[in-house]
Amino acid sequence: MSGLEVLGAITGVLGVLPVAVDTLKTYKNIISSIRNAARDLASLIRDLETEQVRLQTTCEVLLEGIAPFSMIDDMTKDPFGATWEKYSHLLRLRLWESEREFKNYTLDMRDAAMELREKLCIYGDGSSRPKDKISIIRELKKGASFTLNKKDYIDIVSRIKRGNLALSELASKSRGLEPTRQKRSQTRLIRLIRGLSNGIFNAIRNATTCACAAPHRVCLELAPRDAILIPSDVDDVVAQSLKFHVAFGSDISIGDKDKEEAYNLMKGQLMNRWNNIYFRLGSFECNKTPTLSPSPSIITASTIAVPPTPPKSPRELLEGKQSKVARFDYPEKLKVAHAIAVNTLHLHSTQWVEESLTLDNVIFFLPNNRDDANIVSLARPFVVRNLLTPYSKQNTPSNTSRPVNLAVFSLGALLIQVMIGRVESALEMAGVMDVRTVLSKRDAGKRLFDQLLESGGANYKSAVEWCFDSVLHVAGLQNDKCCQQFFQEVVSRLEEDVQLLSEN
Repeated sequence: MSGLEVLGAITGVLGVLPVAVDTLKTYKNIISSIRNAARDLASLIRDLETEQVRLQTTCEVLLEGIAPFSMIDDMTKDPFGATWEKYSHLLRLRLWESEREFKNYTLDMRDAAMELREKLCIYGDGSSRPKDKISIIRELKKGASFTLNKKDYIDIVSRIKRGNLALSELASKSRGLEPTRQKRSQTRLIRLIRGLSNGIFNAIRNATTCACAAPHRVCLELAPRDAILIPSDVDDVVAQSLKFHVAFGSDISIGDKDKEEAYNLMKGQLMNRWNNIYFRLGSFECNKTPTLSPSPSIITASTIAVPPTPPKSPRELLEGKQSKVARFDYPEKLKVAHAIAVNTLHLHSTQWVEESLTLDNVIFFLPNNRDDANIVSLARPFVVRNLLTPYSKQNTPSNTSRPVNLAVFSLGALLIQVMIGRVESALEMAGVMDVRTVLSKRDAGKRLFDQLLESGGANYKSAVEWCFDSVLHVAGLQNDKCCQQFFQEVVSRLEEDVQLLSEN
């Protein structure tokens, strides 16, 4: 039973209890002259009303922080409505490993609620069969399931109370542990994606055995990839839900004269061969992640295709070399910034990124002017890598007195230039990046903060500030704690703005 189904069962019980209470009140009014029966019904009504409120409170605890406050009341009344599905992954994160216990208790409560309906002769539409005192007495004399004796409901009420108590305790504890669980899930996801990314790059490189004159380059889409991983999840299974889109072509750095010819040649030769590939990978190295199966398994289905036209880098777009069929306004800039930030975290120290994502190793594929009359959005960035270029780190002095977190600082510089819409020479990351150079560039970037606030907003500026303030932190993105801080201070802020923008 999924988290959504568990909560659906809970709210299913919620639907029975108020109907049962109303029915009992009706019976109580009808037989008010029978003193003992009226007293028993009043006591039973109080018990069920109490359990109804307690169960409603448990549902609210589970939904708090997941669904908007304005929607919680409506969602508890419509457990299987369309609004529930979009929050199912967050509910799964909150329930964590207590899903099984929730299932057992809610199923028992649901069975008890169904028995309650039967004993009170409640139809599916909520109406009751006995309508007056005479019909009630007639039903009682039949000796069937219908009864108004309190002792006949002791077991049902006891089961509902026991389940309610357990659900309330589990919900409260799950709510309190959610921040820690989210960090654990995020840590596993980061390691999983880094391992998968390296595996895909190595698979493509090993499969490229042609003797072409122009070196090949491969591009991976910088898409935000997300998944909730609880302890019982298997990495191989989760990996199959993660999508990686790859573009393959020749190196555009071979010279302007041969660029178009080599590019078209690669398109003609490779389109049929590389159109769709299913990577079959064995286990890959992934620090502290021993759960991967050593036997080969299909990790992901990745589309590899040769792009239709030469791509453009953010540098070219910001320098005014923008295609007439491409749009790169605030919504596109924000989505691109978010995608780059997420993948700065997910691709750190992988074969795809040497040290950091820059204005030059991020590219966009533009539509062909002759084929596309509509203006398209530039919201799908790719990182580009030459298959023959060895992995190397950016130049930093070996005897530096303090570590420099270039990956995070470079991201901050990149985010500034993307949002303000121009290349800043003072923020170039070329050459030796010692502490003095980095601090000088940081000061130059901070002088642009007012303009950044105007162009990108408070959340965007705060994300860049954290990148700049963390440049001299001892820990980098290879450290779990730093990764969590980066996710909260940078990725989450940008993601919040993207979500708010999509709601408008």
